[in-house]
Amino acid sequence: MAVITAAVPVAAAGRRRWRNLLGECALLFLAFVVMLVLVYPTAWIFIASFRTPETMFAVGGWVFTLTNYTHLLGSGFARAIFNSLSLCAASVGLSTVIAVSAAYVFSRLRFRGKRSLFAAVMLGQTFPWIILVTPLFILFARLGLLNDYLGMIFVYVSVSIPFSIYLLVGYLEAVPRSLDEAAILDGCSLFQVLWRIVFPIMLPGVVATATYAFLSWSGAT
Repeated sequence: MAVITAAVPVAAAGRRRWRNLLGECALLFLAFVVMLVLVYPTAWIFIASFRTPETMFAVGGWVFTLTNYTHLLGSGFARAIFNSLSLCAASVGLSTVIAVSAAYVFSRLRFRGKRSLFAAVMLGQTFPWIILVTPLFILFARLGLLNDYLGMIFVYVSVSIPFSIYLLVGYLEAVPRSLDEAAILDGCSLFQVLWRIVFPIMLPGVVATATYAFLSWSGAT
């Protein structure tokens, strides 16, 4: 009787183990199906890029060709990619440097009109950038910055700076001020305190800010 009583929990545990195994297998199968559904369009586009327009939807009998890629590279696509990457790097880098410096000033320094100035910066975030298109066009036309890299960089930086400053100010408030005071007592200037002491600590916030600046740049384009 004792042997039968002990065998019951063992059998129940075995059934639970099999149910868990079947559940995991079903979950893996479902994940595999979802992956196929998501990957199939990308795989089809990649394969179709090596076909001619006449055999684009053919099931078989198509010939491998690089005509599409040679036509793409010969149409100025490489130059467009280079321009986009250059503008992106310049805009994201410049807006991040300005945001880090301004956020440190707003977070650490005390000066007259600090709150008013910070509110004015945040006020710029409340206006959709699209309403600034006409004034910026008129301004750039008078300054000779139409179809110019410098004008585009100015626009992209202006779009991302207000919220970037807001993000970094909030992050800097969590960094102990005692680190700044200790570095100043050791003879560091404010610039050295920022870039040698505070900046490495706030690096995750800087990465988040640079990501936001990139998304703002891609959204503006």
